[in-house]
Amino acid sequence: QEGIRRIGDLSARGAKALAQRHGAQGFRLAEMAEGRDVRVVNPNEVRKGISAETTFNIDLSDKTLLEDELWRMCEKVAVQARVKGVAGRTAVLKLRTSDFRILSRRRTLPHPVQTATMLFHVVRELLAPELDGRAFRLIGAGLSELVEASEAPDLLFSDGESRARIKEGA
Repeated sequence: QEGIRRIGDLSARGAKALAQRHGAQGFRLAEMAEGRDVRVVNPNEVRKGISAETTFNIDLSDKTLLEDELWRMCEKVAVQARVKGVAGRTAVLKLRTSDFRILSRRRTLPHPVQTATMLFHVVRELLAPELDGRAFRLIGAGLSELVEASEAPDLLFSDGESRARIKEGA
């Protein structure tokens, strides 16, 4: 609408022009476009979720290519989950359309999962209805509502999850 597609476009507009158009939020946009952010990062804060995403060089609409990338993202999430000793109760799919709209789909699971196989099974189902001819610039997968894997062994090792853990060498 305003020709702003990248961070550099914000920066080129300048704080004054952004503030005139967007009020106080315009100043904030200008600061962030310049890499200035005064918010404190607390590395000891409890992790709320884990995810992985990739941006494509070209927009993709092909189901097979999108699912292949989604599988790779699920593998990355599963490795993070195992390393951190957590599992997630909610599977998350993230998509960015060719016009830069973000779509997020999530499903709460009957039990926490930690494997790429089980995560992929769910996020692939979430992806299916979105494959309506639109092209996507980004795809991602994640787990949220994390629990310590050691605190929920009876839930974590359901039949499907146990088989997947064995298959993935966890």
